[in-house]
Amino acid sequence: MKLPFGYLFRTLKNSFNQGKFVSIKKKEENEYSFIKKIEELIAKEKTSGRLDGETIILNFYFYTNKLKKAQALKESLRQENYQAFISHQGDTLFLISGWTNPIIFNTVTLHSWVLNMNEMGFEQDCDFDGFNLKN
Repeated sequence: MKLPFGYLFRTLKNSFNQGKFVSIKKKEENEYSFIKKIEELIAKEKTSGRLDGETIILNFYFYTNKLKKAQALKESLRQENYQAFISHQGDTLFLISGWTNPIIFNTVTLHSWVLNMNEMGFEQDCDFDGFNLKN
């Protein structure tokens, strides 16, 4: 996976933010962005015929700058019964990716999920970078 230059610059800049990889501002920006993305996903899936109450599986992606942080997040994700894996993205960047167990498809559940993932990443100083529907 090739990372865009803007993402690398932003994350390296954030890494100097009081020794943290993820700033509070970045966490808040993620919350806004991902709530919007969840709304778009819900609308698209409903247009395609998915009904509230069905189950879906989501892929997720986080980045961080230290292996220890990546390992801590991986453990937190596994405690949620999610599959999680770590890969190196250069010398000082780690990707934590995986997928969820089945999640009930409805607005409340998905909003809660995205906020929980963002918070879980922030607690381990990992940037919740995105998610998509697992096919």
